[in-house]
This record gives sequence, structure tokens and C-alpha cells, in this order.
Amino acid sequence: MKRYCDLHVHSKYSTDGQHTIIELARLAKKRKLAAMIVTDHNEIAGTFEFGKIASEFDIETITGVELSTRGNDQRNIHILLYKIKRDKQLLNVIDSIKNQYEVLTKLRIEKLNELGFHIEWKNVLNENTKVPSLGPTLGAAVLHNNKNKKDPRLMAYRNGDGDKDGYNFYCDYLRTEDTPAYIEFKEYSSVDALRLAEEIKNTSVFAHPGYSLRRYDRRKQEEFIKNFVENGLKGIEVFSSHHSKDDVIFFTAISKKWDLLVTGGSDFHGEKNKPGIKLGCENIPYKYFSLLKRKTF
Repeated sequence: MKRYCDLHVHSKYSTDGQHTIIELARLAKKRKLAAMIVTDHNEIAGTFEFGKIASEFDIETITGVELSTRGNDQRNIHILLYKIKRDKQLLNVIDSIKNQYEVLTKLRIEKLNELGFHIEWKNVLNENTKVPSLGPTLGAAVLHNNKNKKDPRLMAYRNGDGDKDGYNFYCDYLRTEDTPAYIEFKEYSSVDALRLAEEIKNTSVFAHPGYSLRRYDRRKQEEFIKNFVENGLKGIEVFSSHHSKDDVIFFTAISKKWDLLVTGGSDFHGEKNKPGIKLGCENIPYKYFSLLKRKTF
């Protein structure tokens, strides 16, 4: 019988995650996953919580986290760290990232107000009391503020599917450099994350590179990853809900070229916050979990 794994999953401990740890465990059991790793954004509580109950659901796991970082060209880059511990250096970095995101949230609020939307810090806190920093949360806060009720720009986001509206607003107004409320912001360095991983003996993996580097051609993508390899990158997420078949072929070749560990995951957040992505949707063979688990320095 074929066994599958999902090595990139988010719980409610992520600011944009939908499900509790127990709910994730039940979903994974229902999906008949042999292994799953909780990799919340800049948060480690969920992965340790899942580690305590995973065996009750006959699911294997190791610990993980997804750090929000920036590349040298200000690309938004997510670095997955696996086999983490409650290391003081890692915890300090996570606290720093959270503080940076609070600043970014406030800058985004200013920008949205400049554009004529009504939004305050308290509106964001009403949506999510945990480091309310990610775009979909801001989108929901704009849409749920009664002062914006008659704004014609928001009519397209009031189609009755409330779970997706905040995410759609985020995509149109905040997500990329060509959107109206985009803020360029200096965040924790990707290279610093890779060096931290080496120092504290975590396995570092470049998350969904096909998505993060989507504006680059293949030559520049390769150059970008080569720089990461030179700074300690150990693995690359080849299989992802964000990747095309061509991406899988290209990043598989890259993994072989630089002897990188191959991983993969759905990047599941819940249907509410990342519509259309299902837990275990990539049908990633169990062997990739086994290889990651055995990876040593």
C-alpha cells in the first residue's frame, strides 16, 4: 500500500491558519497520511503540540517552523527549518520577526487609510489577536469595518463567500509590488536564517521556490538558489501546491546539481484562508519524510 506525507502544514498557531492541532490530526488521519509536519509561520508551539499527540493518530512527525525572511533583492522568502528545538537563538529570532511584522502591519494600515479605506489597529485585532500581520487579516479588517460598507471598490469582495473575501482583497491590494497598498519593508535576512540553521543544527529548506521566484526566469532562479546553497541551504521544496509540472522538473534537477534534500508539502492553511489547497493534496511519497528525518549534519 502506498504511503504519503505532507511536510508543510499550518495550524491556528500561524496568524493565517484555520485549524487547531487536534483538528489537523483528525484531518491527516482522514487523509490517511503516514507522516505530517506542522510548520507554522514564526511560531513553534503547534509543532511541539502535534508531536505529543501524533502517535495517537498513527502519524509520524518531526518538528518544524517556517520563517518569514527577505532575500537580498527584497524577495519575500520563506525558509523552513526542521528538527528544531526550543533553542534560545531561534526563539529570539522568532520574537524579532514578530516585532517586525507588527511594524509592517501598522505601515500597511497607514497606506490603506491613504487610499481612502477606513481601518484601525483595533479592527485588525478583532480579526486575529496573534501578531495580526498577514495580508488576509488586513483584508478582512477592511471588509468588516462598517465605515467601508458603501465603498464601491469593495463590492467585488462582497459576493457572499466571506471566507475568501479577505484573501482576495489581500491579493489585489497588498501582496505584490504592483498592488496599490504594497509596502517595501526590510525583514529578517534569508541568509541569516540559513546561517542560524547551521549554527543550531536545524535542516534548512527553501519553501515553494517556484512561487517565491516566479518573476524570475530559470537562469536567475538558479543563481538565486546557488547563493543560498553557498550560505548553507540543505534542501528544497520540490513538490508544492504552488508548483507546476515544469517547476517540479526544474527544481528536481536543481536538487541533484547541488545535492539538496528534496521535500514537499501542500502549504495547507485551511479552506478559509488558502482556498483550494487541501491537506496532503500533492500525494508526496512517504520516502521524502524518511529522508528528511534521517538527514544529519
